[in-house]
Amino acid sequence: MRLLNIAHFNRVNLYKNSVWFVIGIFYVLLIAQSISGEMWVLLGVLLVPLLIYVALKKPFIFPFGLYVFLLPFDAILSVTGSTTGATLTKYLGVLTILVLTLKGIFEGKLKRPETPAIWWVLFVGYAALSILWSIEPKLVLSRLPTILGLLLVYLVVALYEFDKKEYETIKWIIFISGITAALLTIYTYLQGSYYEKSSGSAAMRASVMIFGRGTNPNNIAFNFLFPISIGFSFMLKQNKKLVKGIFLIILGLIIFALLTTGSRSGMLAVGTVIMVYMLSIKRKVTFGTAITGILIIAISIAQNFVYGRWTNAVDTGGAGRLNIWYVGWRALEKYWVSGAGLANFGNAYTEFANYSPQFEGLNRAAHNMLLNYFVELGIIGISLFFIAIWKHYQSIKLRSETHNQEAIMLKATFWGMLVSSQFMAINLTNKFFWLLWMMILMHKNSVNMDAKEVFGEYVEIK
Repeated sequence: MRLLNIAHFNRVNLYKNSVWFVIGIFYVLLIAQSISGEMWVLLGVLLVPLLIYVALKKPFIFPFGLYVFLLPFDAILSVTGSTTGATLTKYLGVLTILVLTLKGIFEGKLKRPETPAIWWVLFVGYAALSILWSIEPKLVLSRLPTILGLLLVYLVVALYEFDKKEYETIKWIIFISGITAALLTIYTYLQGSYYEKSSGSAAMRASVMIFGRGTNPNNIAFNFLFPISIGFSFMLKQNKKLVKGIFLIILGLIIFALLTTGSRSGMLAVGTVIMVYMLSIKRKVTFGTAITGILIIAISIAQNFVYGRWTNAVDTGGAGRLNIWYVGWRALEKYWVSGAGLANFGNAYTEFANYSPQFEGLNRAAHNMLLNYFVELGIIGISLFFIAIWKHYQSIKLRSETHNQEAIMLKATFWGMLVSSQFMAINLTNKFFWLLWMMILMHKNSVNMDAKEVFGEYVEIK
């Protein structure tokens, strides 16, 4: 009788699986037909139920995973069809906030805020208050909605209890996104489609170019740092030489793509990432030999381009950055206490532009994140900023030795981004800037969730 029951159960199970398989095939064919026939309304009707299901079951794939994947392409994903306006990632960010908040509340997966997250709230709150004394208040108002939106995405991700599998999935999404962006960058470079074509070959900088729009080469180089650091981590975890070799080739492609952007800050940041790994891992000789090989090949292919960019930096003082920084420091004589107001560095610069050793124009960006927020928000603002990033770094440093490999990856990304941001116009409206802080707290949450499964309760593991 028991064997008959088992056989009956297997037949029923096979029947159900067959029915779902047929439905799935029919569903895919309908989607393909709607795309080929440009029946967009039908496509929307077909996709909405699927997206709702995935959002409820796998929010780290959609909407948050898709949001993360599209970050390198953010500048070219304007939903208005222009180079300005809301992008697709903005709406995915809103969906992420809604889905994770509702799912977290109903399933009890939202926890109390971490100390690092509280410091970001304090910093953004103080930045908002700067409207009361800013040079031009409307600039504060124009910047605040984006910053508050990104802060909310960060907070809901930081408060949500991601497990290890979900955290690893996001890592793979970042890595695959970096590979995709690298291939597109290399393709446009080989096709001769450059973001800039002026001032000789040194300015022929590659980037992600789609639909006649492109991402600023410095920003795309900044976006490559996390995939590169994750790629090193993946490579070091492999035991088979063939798999290690595959990861080395992929890393070589991403680094080569970064070189074609001509971003000097990106090159310094990659060097920083490599240095952190060299100082942190045990297999220094093997790792150093492999990375040296990658760099020699990548630089040899793009040697004239790389040489031209650094020669240009020497001749122009880093494209005028030294003069801009000097003016910024002079502006601190007036604004070091309360600051000039969020997004008002350009106004403060214009006020002191006559002190520049060489005129670099008016209303210039700082090209240095720390100087930018020191001038804009004064000593209180820059102190809150330092504390916020230091609290996140402490969260990495205090991690258990059993998770040392992951801590190295996060530390390398941290220092690489910090170095890069000192030479770029990076600010709190940069979506990729917030991703690092999310990943730091996501990893901590995933470690604590593992402890919860072991001990039966949520345990804080530093």
